[in-house]
Amino acid sequence: MLKLINIFKIHFFGLKRRKKHLIQIIFDTLIVPVSLLLAFLMRLETFNFLHQSDAYVLTLIALLSAIPVFAALGLYNAVTRHISIENIVIIAVGSAVSCTVLLSSILLLELQVPRSVPLIYALILYIFAAGIRVFIRFMSQKIIVSERENVAIYGAGAAGIQLMEAMRTSPLYRVRLFIDDNPDLNGKNIAGVPISNLGSALKKFEKMKIETLLLAIPTAVETAHKRVLSMLADHPLKVKTIPSITSLVSGHHTFPN
Repeated sequence: MLKLINIFKIHFFGLKRRKKHLIQIIFDTLIVPVSLLLAFLMRLETFNFLHQSDAYVLTLIALLSAIPVFAALGLYNAVTRHISIENIVIIAVGSAVSCTVLLSSILLLELQVPRSVPLIYALILYIFAAGIRVFIRFMSQKIIVSERENVAIYGAGAAGIQLMEAMRTSPLYRVRLFIDDNPDLNGKNIAGVPISNLGSALKKFEKMKIETLLLAIPTAVETAHKRVLSMLADHPLKVKTIPSITSLVSGHHTFPN
């Protein structure tokens, strides 16, 4: 998996956006005839259709309907690593439009093709087009996670939870541990992030590869800061004091440099 991630990182995600869009168009141009081929094969259970000109006419119509529709709907303007439900809907709509065009062509041109073929084709095209984009998004998230700096948050109260939620989509940091000396919280977790007291946390920093400790304590910050620093004297951690989200919005505090 790590080798595959590195390949994506170097050979795909490092490309310019225009080249990525071109790769998407080329890929879709390839999967349209493949999807139609599979649709014929699933419906007829034979390769005899390869000897019929109507199959090739339908393939050309499929290409001329699917790719322009995808482009017109803005599919190739989307950033693939951030594919959203809107992009999935675009692929579904594009596949449905292409299916409708094929059905209309079969009737108007009197092509000798079963009417169920376009329906099967649309489903296969949707699975391929959406699937590869979801896979690329998955790979990009793996890359982001692997490059994030692991951090711990001191304070599992409201301020700490707000900070964790704010950092969930951060490409720079990943919250691995909460630290809180409240005995009722020790051993529990918040959204899957474990909570430990400071004494137990000292033994976990190296194992969890935590590089930064964020102090999310809105009151008595100076006292807590000194106490934490004294206990972390033998640990090469970066310690930063982070104000609450409420304080940031009100303008009373700013993030430290």
